[in-house]
Amino acid sequence: MRTLDPALLATAAIGAFLRFSRLGDYDNSYYTATVASMLQSIHNMFFASFDTAGAVMVDKPPVSFWVQAFPAAIFGVSRWSVTLPEAIIGTLAIAMLYWAIRPVFGRLAAIVAALVLAVVPASVVIDSRNEPDSLLSFTLLLAAVSIVRAVQTGKWRWLIAFGVLMGIGFNTKMLVAFIPLPAFLLFYVLVAKYPIHQLVMRTTFVVGVLLLVSVSWVTVVALTPSENRPYVGSTPDNSIWTLVFEYNGINRFTSFIGPRPRQAPIQPVGRPSSGAVAPLGSGRPQSIQPPTIDADVPDGGLLGLFTNPLANQLGWLLPVGVISLMLVFVPALPEEVYRRPTTLPRVLRA
Repeated sequence: MRTLDPALLATAAIGAFLRFSRLGDYDNSYYTATVASMLQSIHNMFFASFDTAGAVMVDKPPVSFWVQAFPAAIFGVSRWSVTLPEAIIGTLAIAMLYWAIRPVFGRLAAIVAALVLAVVPASVVIDSRNEPDSLLSFTLLLAAVSIVRAVQTGKWRWLIAFGVLMGIGFNTKMLVAFIPLPAFLLFYVLVAKYPIHQLVMRTTFVVGVLLLVSVSWVTVVALTPSENRPYVGSTPDNSIWTLVFEYNGINRFTSFIGPRPRQAPIQPVGRPSSGAVAPLGSGRPQSIQPPTIDADVPDGGLLGLFTNPLANQLGWLLPVGVISLMLVFVPALPEEVYRRPTTLPRVLRA
């Protein structure tokens, strides 16, 4: 039986300390209230209703709040109970990253990667808040492992797992989950050793799986008559597709051209404090009030790494990663690629 790497245990312990020591220090009261509301009824649980009356839906899909609801149901709704899953997930991600990297790049690279994830401020922050980002990051990490294993083994189950995990990511934070999808699919197309017709078939299949899982919840919401479900929060037209493609879609990928337009989730006057839910009247919301807080971590894409608040936390990793990649990748290429660059795809697939 293989023993655990002591360096991994130490790295995971550091990461766990940084995350669990912050447990309960901060919660987004908007999402805490959502979890408390969801525990009141199956209707609220499925539609991720912000309020106990089931009048207004939260501005994100329900998966991350379903996960938070488990400890909240056992220990009661509190700052630390809704943040507990994120701390656990963040610690597991450290070990998962190590196990994913070691077979390919060796022990040293795995330890360095795990240690960076354990201590980088952005990771510690999202793993000690009750927002969807921690679960999304972990789901995408598992998806990356699955697509690599699909290439290595050729087994359908890893390809299906990849599609399902990407769909779960979509149901955690919608289109933000698809940011790495082109890179995942490009990797599979370039590296998988199949005849072209099989490659097309497999790629089409996995895209179909991830789309099917992705749209499962939003389709049910879209097909449910508006009088039988909560109002779709953060939208002006009560449309789940507006939430998908505008609020949680296009608006999150245009921050580099100016301030992102924001609409407040529809809610009663006076946001409830942590763990409390203020009742709403029976009437449907008619208007959207100006926002009081922003419930999201900023999304700036690649360009966001060059400006605050991401630059001082993650930006320094970008040049380090690019230089390290060049030092490893360039010497490893055969001389044939330098003479005939068009052979690069074939070399990568070999």
